[in-house]
Amino acid sequence: MNTQDHKQALPPGFRLGSYRVLRVLGAGGFGVTYLCEHGGLGVTVAVKEYLPNDIAVRSGSAVAPKSTGDREGYQWGLGRFLDEARTLARFEHRNVVRVRDYFEANGTAYIVMDYEDGEPLDRVLERKGTLTEAQIKRVLLPIVAGLRQVHAAGFLHRDVKPANIFIRRSDESPVLLDFGSARQALGRLSRSVTAIASSGYSPPEQYESNGGQGPWTDIYALSALCYRAITGIAPVEATRRQSRLLRGEEDPLPSLAAIAGGRCSQAFLAAVDRGLRVVEGERQGSLDEWWAELEGRAIGEPTSHLVSPSARRGSKVAESRVERMPATKRRSHAVWLLCGMTVAVAAFLYFAIVEGKAGPKVGDRFRDCPECPEMVVLPAGSYRMGSPSYEQGRHDREGPVHEVVIAAPFAIGVYEVTVAEFGRFVDETGASAGSSCNVVQDDRGWRNPGFGQSGRHPVTCVSWNDAQAYAGWLSQETGEEYRLPSESEWEYAA
Repeated sequence: MNTQDHKQALPPGFRLGSYRVLRVLGAGGFGVTYLCEHGGLGVTVAVKEYLPNDIAVRSGSAVAPKSTGDREGYQWGLGRFLDEARTLARFEHRNVVRVRDYFEANGTAYIVMDYEDGEPLDRVLERKGTLTEAQIKRVLLPIVAGLRQVHAAGFLHRDVKPANIFIRRSDESPVLLDFGSARQALGRLSRSVTAIASSGYSPPEQYESNGGQGPWTDIYALSALCYRAITGIAPVEATRRQSRLLRGEEDPLPSLAAIAGGRCSQAFLAAVDRGLRVVEGERQGSLDEWWAELEGRAIGEPTSHLVSPSARRGSKVAESRVERMPATKRRSHAVWLLCGMTVAVAAFLYFAIVEGKAGPKVGDRFRDCPECPEMVVLPAGSYRMGSPSYEQGRHDREGPVHEVVIAAPFAIGVYEVTVAEFGRFVDETGASAGSSCNVVQDDRGWRNPGFGQSGRHPVTCVSWNDAQAYAGWLSQETGEEYRLPSESEWEYAA
């Protein structure tokens, strides 16, 4: 979005304290969000400006109420905006947008957040139409994990919808943006319906001045998101549904159980239908209860496989990308090697559907061919990655501490790739791999690293490009798909 698209936006190059405005990222009735650069650090951030255009206007660089009558509402909303910033700054979760700073200037206030380079989920849905149950879960599991922290602190998001979930370009993980609490508080004061609710995703209580809001409010929005992802159509607006039901008429929103049977598991559809109940007391009372019902298990019952029901039967689920649908019914492996002095090879296995064939289960060891690396299947799960700010000797790049969710079972090599295994690849392809080993000596290579080794030792002096080539060769040899994993996948396995 260009600055010209929003006439009240600050121009490119404008200085906001330590930040320089680069361009407008987005604008709405409550404010403007800019892409900015920190003058000293050179890092890019997203800066949200409080500018409720129903009651405020920009004059030069300053923002002020439109009239004396608007002054009280403007100041009240400004206070809620700053309260929200202080609250959000307490949360450190990889899948919830991180607030880094907030400050007052130009008669208004600003919230500084991490800039998330990615694509909003609503755009993904426009292009793809619908998602499978497994793909929906891979988007929502990390989001729900982040929202648990928010709810535990007594705070709600109040604006969960596809447009407020970004899929990062770097690793395709989701992140929840743009909390709506301050905007909706001001909307209730000014009686602006557009500021209070998002059509199709907000429950009836968000339209009411004294509506009983709680975790069930965000659960309605999450369920509405699921409805859109399953059917390709956003749910009917809650107030219309409520009006029809109060007149004794049929709910204009057809249930998923009635229109989407067979697309997802019965438990998943039933949980979403319940989460979309008009009466808040009929919905699930917590995110844990909602997620347990999505999986068809009792609340409190442990879950080790946060994947589709077909995966629990031993068949395979698509790899953890929102965009990528399984084009074939082959297994999808991901292999990687640690490159440098020693090379470790791991094969990650994301299960894709294979009809009539049961795949390996958690704990199983297997090989795709006699000379292939032996792998072991690990369960889905989560862990905390990074180091706390108070840790001695900590580097800035090692923080913040955040939760990483591994949404599907996968397999990793039991041992590092051996000299013999890598040698077979080189011999059969004629690849010029590992021709030098600068860590030890310029004339050394993987065949002659400068120390004694047998064919069963881990291969050394192999580059990242060599690892990529080895993974590609394994894919061709086995008919499976091997790839290099992410750092988070390796840390989880290690």
